[in-house]
Amino acid sequence: MRRIAVAIALLGICFPGTASGKGLASLSWLTGQWVRRDAGGLAEEHWSTPAGGAMMGMFRLVKKGKVVFYELLTITKEGGQLVLRIRHLDTRLMPWASEARGPLTYRGKAGKGKAVFHNKTDKVVRIEFLRKGKKGLRIRLVSIVKKKEKYIDFDFKRR
Repeated sequence: MRRIAVAIALLGICFPGTASGKGLASLSWLTGQWVRRDAGGLAEEHWSTPAGGAMMGMFRLVKKGKVVFYELLTITKEGGQLVLRIRHLDTRLMPWASEARGPLTYRGKAGKGKAVFHNKTDKVVRIEFLRKGKKGLRIRLVSIVKKKEKYIDFDFKRR
């Protein structure tokens, strides 16, 4: 019995938060498939449930019946903070040239129905995930233009 307890404790030290997804539980509302249709085409975003200390997301934009690009996303908890990583991929799954050094990385936190991530070095300095009722999701991308915040909202519905 003692060996089992030690093994479990070691797992917790080596892989913090992996068993329970602790820290990511406040984002469980994001889990599922989200869809947006408008003149710009079809946008889909899918999020896995928190497991193994991470959430994984996938985004696809389709215009005129053809995929324009993909995104792979992860949210993890590192050093007491949530970390969002985004990798943009072309239709052959090649990373965008602007991300040759690695994925975009944002640090942030989550509360009830909201997650906010910051990155001071990218064009998009803040990404917000906002729950809109039971079936809505707003993703807000915030940039700084001429020292003023400018944002674009993308509203999705749960499928």
